[in-house]
Amino acid sequence: MPFKCGVCGQIHDNVAMDVAFGMPDPFFRLGRRERDRRGQVSTDLCQFVDAEDRERFFVRGVLLVPVPEANDSFAWGFWAEVSEKDFDTIVDTWDDAKPSKTPIHATIANPIAVFEGVLGLEVDLFTQGAEDRPHMIIRDKSHPLAQQQSRGISIHSVVDILKQLEASGEIKVTE
Repeated sequence: MPFKCGVCGQIHDNVAMDVAFGMPDPFFRLGRRERDRRGQVSTDLCQFVDAEDRERFFVRGVLLVPVPEANDSFAWGFWAEVSEKDFDTIVDTWDDAKPSKTPIHATIANPIAVFEGVLGLEVDLFTQGAEDRPHMIIRDKSHPLAQQQSRGISIHSVVDILKQLEASGEIKVTE
């Protein structure tokens, strides 16, 4: 869907409104053979034993950044590390129809080139019911990504983010 940018005045066609990561960074860094040997990952859940023989647990969530002029949100599809107890709770309640009201403490498990300090950033995770991935709210309100999450961004900013990610080699933008 094309958008007229309120910043540059140009029409932007086919703007991707999400970026998602295939797996948590600590699991990805293991390499294919080690991943196969040490753990498992699905589209939503990951658990593995790291090099220090610690079992680690992750869930894929969504960090939404409002884009008011598009009447939409830009979605970061981050993985978040949670405790084993919280992981079990998430798995046990995955198909519940109602969103949770109680946050689950988690930390983002993917770095991004456009913001420093995202890997390990603390978030509150809220399950959304059977149809949607959990939503993330950044705890540190001074972090630039938290400020975007609170205030929103322009479609021009979304385009800039996508260009920066493509330039860094993190994503390939196609139309």
